Amino acid sequence: PYTTLFRSSWNPAAERLFGFSERVMIGASLKRLLPAGTFAGLGAKLRAMASGESVSLELPARRKGGELIEAAVTVSPLRGEDGEVTGVASIARDVTKRNRDAASLALANSRFAAAFQSASIGMALVAPDGRFLEVNPALCRFLARDAQALLASSFQALTHPDDLASSLEYLQRALSGKIETFQQSKRYLLPDGGIVWALLTLTIVRDGGGVPLHFVAQIQDITARKTAEEELRRYAAE
Repeated sequence: PYTTLFRSSWNPAAERLFGFSERVMIGASLKRLLPAGTFAGLGAKLRAMASGESVSLELPARRKGGELIEAAVTVSPLRGEDGEVTGVASIARDVTKRNRDAASLALANSRFAAAFQSASIGMALVAPDGRFLEVNPALCRFLARDAQALLASSFQALTHPDDLASSLEYLQRALSGKIETFQQSKRYLLPDGGIVWALLTLTIVRDGGGVPLHFVAQIQDITARKTAEEELRRYAAE
């Protein structure tokens, strides 16, 4: 019963979407819009429609020129006065771009996650209030703490007191939109009371409305360089 769905209506929006005119589609088969083999896989959905259920699905569809798109379709039953299903009303949207954008974003996120975890320098996602949201293995090694300990902490708690004020100033400038990224040489505290030096690069990430989501932190160990600089200063003084 659903091989000729288009019996009474084919609106201008449907014509723009698929390219077929109302004259062509009234009385035409649904198969005109579906690539070969698609119709055969709709058995469960068609049975649900026949029993009077509303159905939502995404499926490939074919436009007049042969171009394939991805369509989101919602089909609802039309009932007569006796409650029997006399037909269906369908709404179709082209979601090709949305799905491709989502796939591209998923791929980008996957690549970032792989680079994040395998990076040779410390990396972290930091909340606007300074809490660690994600940390990579290199950062755990650098700060001599496991991931669980870091995720229960914040950059404020691990920053040397003499460097904290300048870090907070940079953070506030980024949150207020004055800067998008900054670099800072700073000291971090180790569990045993020691310190390490790092070159911190912090970049803010915002949503589509400009609201800060988190920071991406890159934390490079420069302890050896700072130690060498201190040695040179001491030799010069002597």
